[in-house]
Amino acid sequence: GLGYLKRTARVSGGMHRPGYVYEDDYAGVNGLEKVFNSQLQGQNGAARVVTDEAGFCESIQILSPATTGLTVRTTIQLPIQKIVEQSLRSQRAAAAVLLDVHSGDVIAMASCPGFDPNRFIPMLSSTYWQSLSQDKHTPFLSRVDRGRQPPGSIFKVITSLAAMRAGVFDPDRVLDCDGTYQVAGFAFKFPEETKSVNYRDALATSCNSYFIDLGIKSGQEAIARTAREFGVGEKTGFILPGESEGRMPDPAFMQTTHHRDLNEIDLANISIGQGDVLVTPLQAANWMAALANGGTLYKPRLVSGLENEQGLVATNFPTTLLRKIDLPLEREFLKKALVEVVEDGTGSAAHVRGVRIAAKTGTAQVGAKGRPRQIAWINGYMPAQEPRYAFAIMLEGDFDQDLHGGT
Repeated sequence: GLGYLKRTARVSGGMHRPGYVYEDDYAGVNGLEKVFNSQLQGQNGAARVVTDEAGFCESIQILSPATTGLTVRTTIQLPIQKIVEQSLRSQRAAAAVLLDVHSGDVIAMASCPGFDPNRFIPMLSSTYWQSLSQDKHTPFLSRVDRGRQPPGSIFKVITSLAAMRAGVFDPDRVLDCDGTYQVAGFAFKFPEETKSVNYRDALATSCNSYFIDLGIKSGQEAIARTAREFGVGEKTGFILPGESEGRMPDPAFMQTTHHRDLNEIDLANISIGQGDVLVTPLQAANWMAALANGGTLYKPRLVSGLENEQGLVATNFPTTLLRKIDLPLEREFLKKALVEVVEDGTGSAAHVRGVRIAAKTGTAQVGAKGRPRQIAWINGYMPAQEPRYAFAIMLEGDFDQDLHGGT
């Protein structure tokens, strides 16, 4: 998120001539360094230099002094940021973000692999540049806001809310699972799903059969409308350049991309966060924040203001409301079930003594069916009874890894 600098001018050296540069100059070319480059740089000074015939300086008159640039004040809380970065360090490709549910402030965010911006100053070594540019895990990609991946089962939160809005949600309804679910003549195979489950059981154990059934009953329009209202398929307005909007497939997308209608098999995949659905960790954390705070979707805020040399605010960036979402009354069943996920379900590895956490795990497959990779997710909020933080963690697996959101 900080970005890095590149040198745009170096000390001239030699004899004084018009335009002589006394100090190396730099410009931001990535992240916040790029966004606020003009404010951070300050203003160059100018001087009149009198030289002898050989070009040596005899006197200098300052025409205008150089001015110090402003300081960017972020919303990041450093102790938490350090923990998040250290936690991801052993991963090949991952991202994590923590939001304040009552403001949208980014408390911590990290993407790995990353890079050390200090090594760009004064000049980046060719060895380090090659190691970054040749890394197949793309260290310059900010996975928090640009790393779009299929969400897998964390999308079942959206499917649940869509079912509630469509009037087809019944927490006591039991589905008898037998290891397969038939949709339009196609058999989805889930060999581990061989018992009867109600809604709470289905969410805690992440039962795909139950949520495919629920999604088909809800209908494509209800799921698409709910997903978009919670920010799937649109940019959050995050301040860093290049944010991905993710993707929420609809009939127009299916015609343009696959040259066919959106069918029930597509809807089944969408209901469990597979197929053409793509989200970023920032979007996943943001929809959990909206669920936790009662329906307020904020624009995630990374920068609270710009400060001058005396530490006084020169520019303020206020909290921004994207929209108010009318949450269904049945949402309390969902929130209680999210706690069950952590306390007695697929997310039990995330249980912390003394803190109740509401969360959903997810494991999505990408790539060819014969050689897939897995994307592991967990997103949620905490403390469950009085939410303060929402979070999302995403790990991108490689072909030799067996990743699951629950682990």
